[in-house]
Parts: sequence; structure tokens; C-alpha cells
Amino acid sequence: MNDNPTHDEYPTAGEATEQADEQLTVGELVELLSEHDPDTPVRLATQPAWAFANALAPVAAADERAGVVWLAEGRQLAYLPDTARQALAEAGDPRWTRHT
Repeated sequence: MNDNPTHDEYPTAGEATEQADEQLTVGELVELLSEHDPDTPVRLATQPAWAFANALAPVAAADERAGVVWLAEGRQLAYLPDTARQALAEAGDPRWTRHT
């Protein structure tokens, strides 16, 4: 049995909270990550409706004209574990809440 929810069961980008829609700065990212053991792997959760866990590539590039620092997505590792989905929802991003 496939228990993966359909795309329609998740909030749209317009329904996400302001926190989920904010743009993160380099300083805020450093502060968020400083709360964790520096040897802890970092993963990227993508596509809430069909969620994947991705590695981050060990590269960052600044686009000074646009005033943006880019992080590159690494390889897809697996489907996102339910524990990660729950942690993201509890951290304030409703896009990761399962709607059943």
C-alpha cells in the first residue's frame, strides 16, 4: 500500500507561514548551525509533497552582483524520513506537516 500523500494534501507556498517564506541570511544560517555539533552531517529536505533527503555539495559561491550566496545541492540520498518531516514541521514550517 502506498501511504505517500498526494501533492494536494499539503499547503501551497502561499499558505506557508511567513517564517517559511523568509530569506535566510548567511549570519542567520551560521547562527542556526552553531547550535549543533560541528561534526553532524547537514542534509537538505526538498519537495514537501514527495519529500527527499539530499546532501549539500561542499561548495558555496557568492554572486556579488545579486547579493546572494549559493549553496549547491548534492546527490539525493533517500526519501525524507518521517522523523525529519516532523522535526521540520515542529520547527515552524507547515509545508512538512502530513495532512491525513
